[in-house]
Amino acid sequence: MAQHTQGKWEIKEIEGDCTLILNSNGYCIASLPCLSFGKKIPQEITQANARLIASAPELLEACKMVDIILNNKNVTLPKDKRITKQQAMDLLSQAIAKAEGK
Repeated sequence: MAQHTQGKWEIKEIEGDCTLILNSNGYCIASLPCLSFGKKIPQEITQANARLIASAPELLEACKMVDIILNNKNVTLPKDKRITKQQAMDLLSQAIAKAEGK
């Protein structure tokens, strides 16, 4: 399976043109246009889509941590890699908040 581009993804708006999703090195991960078939896409929709895409790495990491907790996989991990339920839930809450723009 191919790996996704690592690092946190951030949103950069280019006024009147498009919204970009950049990784921590400044490389473009995705581009969301402000027009579709000649019609302007409402900014709130573009921003919501951008937030969801930009939060993908954190959402994936949170899902992996919750999977470890819910499926009792913690016991198979080395002690220094084990996580608590609270750590998993905190990361999940943070990722959801980023996706929702809170």
